[in-house]
Amino acid sequence: MPQFFFDTTVGNAQTHDHEGIEYPDLTMALRDARRSLSDLVYEATLRNMEFCAVTVRDDGGKIIRRISAELREADGSDTA
Repeated sequence: MPQFFFDTTVGNAQTHDHEGIEYPDLTMALRDARRSLSDLVYEATLRNMEFCAVTVRDDGGKIIRRISAELREADGSDTA
């Protein structure tokens, strides 16, 4: 099974995954990356940070996908 690595960012703090996790395919790895991002959004909110991301790499170190969230408060005056 292919191995994928999830590097995370919350604010300016970055964590580099050195262990990785095996998944049957990329679809399953990306599904888990989205779940991880959800947890990071919660953590960023608690720490009053405005940005978080998960970067998915393959076992060769190539970046496969980066998903991120920007947390900003709106005052209600934006109408888009």
